[in-house]
Amino acid sequence: MTATPQRLHQEGLALIAKGAVEEALERIGRAVDLAPEVAVLRNSFGVALAELGLEDAAANAFRIALVLAPANAAAWSNLANATKRHRDHARALALDPGSAAAHANLATFLHATGEESRAARLWRCALALDPAEAAMWTHFGAARLREGELALAGRAFAHAVAADPGFADAWIGRGQLRLLEGDYAGGLADYEARRRPGRMARPRLAMPEWQGEDLRGKRILLWAEQGLGDAIQFVRFAPMLSRRGARVILAVPRQLVSFMTSLAGIERVQALEAPLPEAGLSAPLMSLPFLLGLGGRTKDPVAPYLSAPPSADLAADGRPRVGLLWAASQANEGGRWRSLSPARLRPLLARTDLRFVSLQFGERAGEVEALGLADRIETPRLGDFQETAALAASLDLVVTVDTAMAHLAGSIGQEAWVLLSYVPDWRWGIAGEKTSWYPSLRLFRQKRPGDWDGAIADLCAALDRRFPLRPAEPC
Repeated sequence: MTATPQRLHQEGLALIAKGAVEEALERIGRAVDLAPEVAVLRNSFGVALAELGLEDAAANAFRIALVLAPANAAAWSNLANATKRHRDHARALALDPGSAAAHANLATFLHATGEESRAARLWRCALALDPAEAAMWTHFGAARLREGELALAGRAFAHAVAADPGFADAWIGRGQLRLLEGDYAGGLADYEARRRPGRMARPRLAMPEWQGEDLRGKRILLWAEQGLGDAIQFVRFAPMLSRRGARVILAVPRQLVSFMTSLAGIERVQALEAPLPEAGLSAPLMSLPFLLGLGGRTKDPVAPYLSAPPSADLAADGRPRVGLLWAASQANEGGRWRSLSPARLRPLLARTDLRFVSLQFGERAGEVEALGLADRIETPRLGDFQETAALAASLDLVVTVDTAMAHLAGSIGQEAWVLLSYVPDWRWGIAGEKTSWYPSLRLFRQKRPGDWDGAIADLCAALDRRFPLRPAEPC
């Protein structure tokens, strides 16, 4: 049968739906070669490129589609998603006011930029137009979760799962909500949907994935699947496999390798970026508590389970030393919600009897000097995580937002105070000052969305109790 552009296009769309995006790109690319003047093919080609993370190339494909068909609302929405431009979302909605997707795309953009009331109205319009669309219910649930409307978020995720049981993001969203509320057994089961084909980036491995069977005498490769903090948090479960008779190899991001060598019961720790050794089985780290059948005991074993080497200590001057970290990675939307400016920490910095040390990494480390805070915050050189752990362990206290530093401090038993957004990541729970994941951590929560000043005021009051001001020397 002749491969027509229409047939190739439909095959490509079906492959995208199944998560086989590279194959889809090849099919749709062939359709474009056969019919380069058809805007819908250019648009779908851009969708496949965007799914592969090739945003610039995707944006070019959408622009070509719009040259061919300037009134194509879907192409305007897709271009807006690729370029993060509000006006293109608005143009798509104006061209097709009856499109649920156009309402939803603009709602997603407004939610990401903090315009939550407008976003909520658009979400409701989108769901009224297409109440059977699982993706819209899932995005609406995520938006409601971010605002702390947990019951409404739960109903939205339930609608999404019922509308399309095959839509992995709906299960993942419901799983994160359940975990936040403390339902670890149900939450971890839902969260396994992230392992469905096409949903999770994973190393190319020839070995089968472990499904919970007997490990005695077997070699298993455990690999870090998400952020650095996730790897530090979930590596605690790896020694449980060695106690069950397995030989455990751990593959983690390069900057964690030396730090992770202090973990007991591991045969080998290596960089995830390097060629991976053969093993009989493999598993992602964050699936271990589910595969181990731990249920509600997922927070065991209790930290500390890693250790820091001795540090070349900072020159002592008699003052207690407090480490500061104020910004999470900006690589994803969550980093913005979890970050603040070091200028917001001025109430802490007023304590001249304390010595403040920056633990901030990346581009935002330069904010100390840019904001004129170099006289209050020292900026030592930070190396890999082992060196950073050594520095953190030499301090009297660490104050951090929700970043890998919180997990680093907790994993070595270092006292750390963590500033959390109004609805934090699921691992911190929805309330309380303590977390059984890390007994050495204390949590300071926003009482309202965006209210860092209130959380910092609470932390300052605790700081005054932790390090009481010394009475002035008599004249």
